[in-house]
Amino acid sequence: AEKRRSSPARRNKKGKSKTIKVQTHCPTPRFPKEAAKKGFSVRATLVSPSWSRKGWTQDSPGHFWWYFACREPSKRRVSFGTKMIRNLRNYLTREHKVEPIAVCIHHFAHRYATGHNRAETIKDQLVYHAGVLVEWDHAQYCTIFELAYLNGISGYGGKSNWVVDRNAKPPGLYRAMPGCMKTPWLSDRAEIRAIDLPVKSKEEFENYLRKYSGRGLR
Repeated sequence: AEKRRSSPARRNKKGKSKTIKVQTHCPTPRFPKEAAKKGFSVRATLVSPSWSRKGWTQDSPGHFWWYFACREPSKRRVSFGTKMIRNLRNYLTREHKVEPIAVCIHHFAHRYATGHNRAETIKDQLVYHAGVLVEWDHAQYCTIFELAYLNGISGYGGKSNWVVDRNAKPPGLYRAMPGCMKTPWLSDRAEIRAIDLPVKSKEEFENYLRKYSGRGLR
Protein backbone atom coordinates (compact mmCIF):
# COMPACT_ATOMS: atom_id res chain seq x y z
CA ALA A 1 0.00 0.00 0.00
CA GLU A 2 1.22 3.49 -0.79
CA LYS A 3 -1.22 5.52 1.28
CA ARG A 4 -3.22 5.10 4.41
CA ARG A 5 -5.91 7.22 5.97
CA SER A 6 -6.74 6.16 9.51
CA SER A 7 -9.57 7.38 11.68
CA PRO A 8 -9.30 6.52 15.38
CA ALA A 9 -12.71 6.90 17.01
CA ARG A 10 -13.40 7.75 20.64
CA ARG A 11 -16.31 9.08 22.69
CA ASN A 12 -16.68 12.64 23.92
CA LYS A 13 -18.14 13.77 27.24
CA LYS A 14 -21.70 13.24 25.99
CA GLY A 15 -20.95 9.66 25.01
CA LYS A 16 -21.08 10.33 21.29
CA SER A 17 -18.47 8.94 18.94
CA LYS A 18 -15.71 11.35 17.97
CA THR A 19 -13.41 10.76 15.01
CA ILE A 20 -9.83 11.96 14.71
CA LYS A 21 -8.51 11.80 11.15
CA VAL A 22 -4.85 11.15 10.53
CA GLN A 23 -3.49 10.86 6.99
CA THR A 24 -0.07 9.42 6.26
CA HIS A 25 1.85 8.37 3.16
CA CYS A 26 4.18 5.45 3.71
CA PRO A 27 5.20 2.25 1.89
CA THR A 28 4.42 0.12 4.97
CA PRO A 29 1.10 0.73 6.80
CA ARG A 30 1.43 1.35 10.56
CA PHE A 31 -1.16 1.36 13.32
CA PRO A 32 -1.62 4.94 14.62
CA LYS A 33 0.31 5.43 17.88
CA GLU A 34 -2.49 7.40 19.53
CA ALA A 35 -5.01 4.67 18.77
CA ALA A 36 -2.68 1.96 20.06
CA LYS A 37 -2.12 3.79 23.38
CA LYS A 38 -5.75 4.65 24.10
CA GLY A 39 -7.49 1.67 22.56
CA PHE A 40 -9.33 3.55 19.82
CA SER A 41 -10.89 1.71 16.91
CA VAL A 42 -9.35 2.42 13.51
CA ARG A 43 -10.70 2.66 9.97
CA ALA A 44 -8.08 2.47 7.25
CA THR A 45 -8.11 3.05 3.50
CA LEU A 46 -5.31 1.27 1.66
CA VAL A 47 -4.34 2.33 -1.86
CA SER A 48 -2.55 -0.18 -4.08
CA PRO A 49 0.51 0.75 -6.18
CA SER A 50 -0.20 2.18 -9.64
CA TRP A 51 1.21 -0.93 -11.37
CA SER A 52 -1.53 -3.07 -9.78
CA ARG A 53 -3.90 -1.80 -12.48
CA LYS A 54 -2.09 -4.14 -14.86
CA GLY A 55 -1.44 -7.18 -12.72
CA TRP A 56 -0.90 -8.76 -9.31
CA THR A 57 2.86 -8.23 -9.40
CA GLN A 58 4.96 -5.64 -11.16
CA ASP A 59 7.14 -8.19 -12.98
CA SER A 60 4.26 -10.35 -14.32
CA PRO A 61 1.51 -8.04 -15.66
CA GLY A 62 -1.83 -9.30 -16.88
CA HIS A 63 -5.00 -10.20 -14.98
CA PHE A 64 -5.12 -13.74 -16.31
CA TRP A 65 -4.58 -16.75 -14.06
CA TRP A 66 -4.60 -20.53 -14.47
CA TYR A 67 -5.25 -23.12 -11.77
CA PHE A 68 -3.48 -26.38 -12.65
CA ALA A 69 -5.87 -28.45 -10.57
CA CYS A 70 -5.31 -31.81 -12.26
CA ARG A 71 -1.65 -32.20 -11.37
CA GLU A 72 -0.46 -34.28 -8.45
CA PRO A 73 -1.58 -32.57 -5.20
CA SER A 74 1.91 -31.36 -4.30
CA LYS A 75 2.38 -29.78 -7.77
CA ARG A 76 -0.92 -27.90 -8.07
CA ARG A 77 -0.31 -24.22 -8.66
CA VAL A 78 -1.99 -20.96 -9.63
CA SER A 79 0.12 -19.14 -12.21
CA PHE A 80 -0.66 -15.67 -13.54
CA GLY A 81 0.38 -12.89 -15.88
CA THR A 82 3.06 -12.91 -18.54
CA LYS A 83 5.24 -15.35 -16.57
CA MET A 84 2.53 -18.00 -16.82
CA ILE A 85 3.71 -19.29 -20.20
CA ARG A 86 7.32 -19.56 -19.05
CA ASN A 87 6.29 -21.32 -15.84
CA LEU A 88 4.17 -23.82 -17.77
CA ARG A 89 6.94 -24.64 -20.23
CA ASN A 90 9.44 -25.06 -17.38
CA TYR A 91 7.04 -27.50 -15.71
CA LEU A 92 6.55 -29.49 -18.92
CA THR A 93 10.30 -29.71 -19.40
CA ARG A 94 10.88 -30.95 -15.84
CA GLU A 95 8.11 -33.53 -16.15
CA HIS A 96 9.20 -34.61 -19.67
CA LYS A 97 5.79 -33.75 -21.11
CA VAL A 98 4.80 -32.06 -24.35
CA GLU A 99 2.69 -28.92 -24.65
CA PRO A 100 -0.96 -29.96 -25.17
CA ILE A 101 -2.97 -28.97 -28.22
CA ALA A 102 -6.64 -27.97 -28.09
CA VAL A 103 -8.75 -30.31 -30.21
CA CYS A 104 -12.28 -29.09 -29.49
CA ILE A 105 -13.78 -25.92 -27.98
CA HIS A 106 -17.32 -25.60 -26.61
CA HIS A 107 -19.12 -22.39 -25.65
CA PHE A 108 -21.67 -22.86 -22.86
CA ALA A 109 -23.91 -20.78 -20.60
CA HIS A 110 -25.58 -21.60 -17.29
CA ARG A 111 -27.59 -19.98 -14.52
CA TYR A 112 -26.49 -19.95 -10.87
CA ALA A 113 -28.48 -22.05 -8.40
CA THR A 114 -30.60 -20.29 -5.79
CA GLY A 115 -30.47 -21.02 -2.07
CA HIS A 116 -32.71 -23.61 -0.43
CA ASN A 117 -35.03 -20.99 1.08
CA ARG A 118 -35.03 -18.38 -1.70
CA ALA A 119 -37.50 -18.23 -4.55
CA GLU A 120 -36.15 -17.70 -8.05
CA THR A 121 -36.54 -14.07 -9.16
CA ILE A 122 -37.04 -12.69 -12.65
CA LYS A 123 -33.40 -11.59 -12.60
CA ASP A 124 -32.33 -15.15 -11.72
CA GLN A 125 -34.24 -16.41 -14.74
CA LEU A 126 -32.64 -13.88 -17.11
CA VAL A 127 -28.99 -13.79 -15.98
CA TYR A 128 -26.64 -16.38 -17.46
CA HIS A 129 -22.89 -16.85 -16.99
CA ALA A 130 -20.97 -18.01 -20.06
CA GLY A 131 -17.66 -19.79 -20.42
CA VAL A 132 -15.54 -21.88 -22.77
CA LEU A 133 -14.67 -25.56 -22.31
CA VAL A 134 -11.48 -26.74 -24.05
CA GLU A 135 -10.71 -30.40 -24.77
CA TRP A 136 -7.00 -31.30 -25.15
CA ASP A 137 -5.27 -33.91 -27.27
CA HIS A 138 -3.99 -35.75 -24.16
CA ALA A 139 -7.63 -36.52 -23.16
CA GLN A 140 -6.76 -36.43 -19.45
CA TYR A 141 -8.84 -33.42 -18.42
CA CYS A 142 -10.51 -30.29 -19.83
CA THR A 143 -10.05 -26.61 -19.02
CA ILE A 144 -12.67 -23.96 -18.32
CA PHE A 145 -12.00 -20.38 -19.46
CA GLU A 146 -14.18 -17.54 -18.19
CA LEU A 147 -14.25 -13.76 -17.86
CA ALA A 148 -15.50 -12.42 -14.51
CA TYR A 149 -15.02 -9.89 -11.71
CA LEU A 150 -11.41 -9.07 -10.90
CA ASN A 151 -10.42 -10.95 -7.71
CA GLY A 152 -13.89 -12.48 -7.57
CA ILE A 153 -12.59 -15.93 -6.60
CA SER A 154 -10.00 -14.82 -4.03
CA GLY A 155 -12.43 -12.30 -2.53
CA TYR A 156 -14.95 -15.13 -2.12
CA GLY A 157 -12.53 -17.41 -0.29
CA GLY A 158 -11.45 -19.44 -3.31
CA LYS A 159 -14.93 -20.80 -4.04
CA SER A 160 -15.34 -21.62 -7.70
CA ASN A 161 -18.03 -23.72 -9.36
CA TRP A 162 -15.28 -25.45 -11.33
CA VAL A 163 -13.42 -27.08 -8.44
CA VAL A 164 -14.61 -30.28 -6.81
CA ASP A 165 -13.69 -29.19 -3.27
CA ARG A 166 -15.55 -25.86 -3.51
CA ASN A 167 -17.01 -26.18 0.00
CA ALA A 168 -13.76 -27.19 1.71
CA LYS A 169 -12.38 -24.75 4.30
CA PRO A 170 -10.40 -23.50 2.49
CA PRO A 171 -10.67 -24.96 -1.03
CA GLY A 172 -7.47 -26.15 -2.69
CA LEU A 173 -7.72 -23.28 -5.17
CA TYR A 174 -7.46 -20.72 -2.36
CA ARG A 175 -4.50 -22.54 -0.79
CA ALA A 176 -2.72 -22.57 -4.16
CA MET A 177 -3.24 -18.84 -4.78
CA PRO A 178 -0.23 -16.58 -4.11
CA GLY A 179 -0.84 -14.03 -1.36
CA CYS A 180 -0.67 -11.12 -3.79
CA MET A 181 -3.89 -12.35 -5.44
CA LYS A 182 -5.96 -12.49 -2.25
CA THR A 183 -7.71 -9.14 -2.29
CA PRO A 184 -11.34 -7.87 -2.38
CA TRP A 185 -13.10 -8.18 -5.71
CA LEU A 186 -13.74 -5.25 -8.04
CA SER A 187 -17.06 -5.37 -9.88
CA ASP A 188 -16.03 -2.69 -12.39
CA ARG A 189 -12.98 -4.60 -13.64
CA ALA A 190 -12.42 -8.11 -14.98
CA GLU A 191 -9.96 -10.99 -15.07
CA ILE A 192 -9.60 -14.09 -17.25
CA ARG A 193 -9.59 -17.41 -15.41
CA ALA A 194 -8.55 -20.86 -16.54
CA ILE A 195 -9.26 -23.88 -14.34
CA ASP A 196 -8.40 -27.47 -15.17
CA LEU A 197 -11.43 -29.69 -14.54
CA PRO A 198 -11.28 -33.49 -14.03
CA VAL A 199 -13.54 -34.30 -16.98
CA LYS A 200 -12.29 -35.69 -20.28
CA SER A 201 -15.03 -34.68 -22.71
CA LYS A 202 -18.08 -32.52 -23.30
CA GLU A 203 -20.30 -35.40 -22.18
CA GLU A 204 -18.47 -35.74 -18.85
CA PHE A 205 -18.72 -31.98 -18.39
CA GLU A 206 -22.49 -32.15 -18.91
CA ASN A 207 -22.63 -34.83 -16.20
CA TYR A 208 -20.64 -32.52 -13.93
CA LEU A 209 -23.18 -29.73 -14.48
CA ARG A 210 -26.09 -32.06 -13.76
CA LYS A 211 -24.43 -33.28 -10.55
CA TYR A 212 -24.31 -29.76 -9.12
CA SER A 213 -27.63 -28.46 -10.49
CA GLY A 214 -30.52 -27.66 -8.17
CA ARG A 215 -31.44 -25.50 -5.19
CA GLY A 216 -28.63 -24.89 -2.75
CA LEU A 217 -25.98 -26.29 -5.12
CA ARG A 218 -24.10 -24.30 -7.81
